[in-house]
Amino acid sequence: MLFTLFSLFNPLSIKALDKITDFHSDITINQDTSVSIKETIKYTTDLQKHGIFRTIPFKYDKYTAAVKNVNVNAPFSTSTNNGNLVIKIGDPEKTFSGDKTYEI
Repeated sequence: MLFTLFSLFNPLSIKALDKITDFHSDITINQDTSVSIKETIKYTTDLQKHGIFRTIPFKYDKYTAAVKNVNVNAPFSTSTNNGNLVIKIGDPEKTFSGDKTYEI
């Protein structure tokens, strides 16, 4: 019992690593005024994860942007939520730990 209480309040408790280590975005304004965006997200975790979520707002006050031709270098699905495009990236059948690089 004493060991359990000590481990709960020990400031040296082990913390999980789960973060984006680098984010890079290449943005091109096309001749037709559309915008092409390529994002590179470097992610690392020591947890067992399926992937990440990328949330992209497409509604701003009274303006709505069209988001088309979404591609990812991994299995993905999309949905919308409260004016945002939500990209669920990763394999729902497999988990991983370590480093991943996602390109959207």
